Amino acid sequence: MNAGAQARVADLLATNLNRDETLGLVRKLLAFYKENAKKKERTAKFVARVGIEAVKAAVLEK
Repeated sequence: MNAGAQARVADLLATNLNRDETLGLVRKLLAFYKENAKKKERTAKFVARVGIEAVKAAVLEK
């Protein structure tokens, strides 16, 4: 994630995924971001605003 001038460590969403699972997770993450982010909002600010638990709940649901 790009936090601009405020560098930070990434948030871990999942581990031990194969290629297809990883691509599926990325698709869900991008869809959630597209539906909920403010115009031109950077991903780090988006995650800070909505919370990592909300992101995890959205992208890790079956």
